[in-house]
Amino acid sequence: MGLIAVVILLLLCAGGWYLRGVELDLTTDPGGAEVAVDGKPAGRTVGHGGSLVVPHLTHGTHTLTLTHPGFDEWSQPVALGWFELRHTSKVTLPVPTFPLTIFSVPANAAVQLDGKDVGATDPDEGKLAIPGVPRGQHIVTVFIRGNQTYYPTWQNSVSVAAPVSLRADLEEAAVSVQREIAAHLGSAQTLYQQRQYQAAIAQCDAALRLNAQNQQAAQLKSQIQQTMAILGQHQESQAQPLIFARDVLVSRGLVFDDQTRAMCPIRGPDGPCQVEAFAFGESREDKAGYTCSKLDRASYIGHCVRGTLQGVSLVIADGATKAAKEAVLSYFSEGRLAYPALTTFLDANQPRMFAAREKASSYGCVVFGKWDNSTTRGTCPRFLDMYGTDIFDESNLQRLRDGTFDVSRYAGKFAEYMEKK
Repeated sequence: MGLIAVVILLLLCAGGWYLRGVELDLTTDPGGAEVAVDGKPAGRTVGHGGSLVVPHLTHGTHTLTLTHPGFDEWSQPVALGWFELRHTSKVTLPVPTFPLTIFSVPANAAVQLDGKDVGATDPDEGKLAIPGVPRGQHIVTVFIRGNQTYYPTWQNSVSVAAPVSLRADLEEAAVSVQREIAAHLGSAQTLYQQRQYQAAIAQCDAALRLNAQNQQAAQLKSQIQQTMAILGQHQESQAQPLIFARDVLVSRGLVFDDQTRAMCPIRGPDGPCQVEAFAFGESREDKAGYTCSKLDRASYIGHCVRGTLQGVSLVIADGATKAAKEAVLSYFSEGRLAYPALTTFLDANQPRMFAAREKASSYGCVVFGKWDNSTTRGTCPRFLDMYGTDIFDESNLQRLRDGTFDVSRYAGKFAEYMEKK
């Protein structure tokens, strides 16, 4: 009798366990998916992980369907085992895909999608259909392989959220590039005639970046370099500076002092010249700020045009009331200093650093051996754009201190910066 009772109890427990069903623990990526089991709504996944627990499902196979705005529907059979109490399922909702069609001029152009080869446009129609492109942002690159006629690489960022067609006209792009190259070479020729050799080379380099195979740019650059080798770097100081109108400088983010300052005499390779009294007070008690007494021993490396400093120049700021001798690199327009200016101390007992000088403030960009904020602080990153990524090298600080800093090289970099679109 006792054995029969035990058997009956076990059968009742098994029946209760079976009737309780299976608990489906579902996680979706992303969350917010509508869930249906065998066509009946069962809820929505919620939370950061997109979770939902569906209780009391019968043992056996069910159809699980997930829908979410912006994603394709997901529907699959889910088998719940006869001895399962809890079934875990993780589903990543499928991103919708769309066809992307490329038309190229000329035809038979190679095509890459996000840097991977996907084929070539048809030799006759110039068409390539790319099926199943996932929704989102993609980079399409079209170019000609093994063609002696120069065509620039065509590249475009495209947002795919529906079927998309693109036209890659490499012939039109080639004409545009040739115009840009011709403009750079024209500037290079003019600068070469003015003996502004570094600036001329910068223009040749700009042309070569557009077409590394351009023989005219390569030959002109070689000719300029040979001329420099024959004449020597000192000839550069006799060239005329590349002059930009003040409104053009302002449009590129440079600013000038709102007040008219006294003009101070200064000496340099082009003879006596004048600059504005730009050196401000070095302490609260300093009453000599913005006076010529802070520049009465100053000198310059640059160009004096009609009596005032003009173009990218280096001023060694020194005077009877100047507490610390400084080097100031910037563009000067009729003797007026353009801000921001790059500065550094020249005395050996002063910190080894580069700083940014603005109209009403000055702050460090880098202190060698301690910290480097040259890419993040204030206008410091602007100097990287204007003069190149090596401007903050410690070797440049040493060249400024020993008098071998190549101003003409950075004048060329500045000219290249000003002519960027």
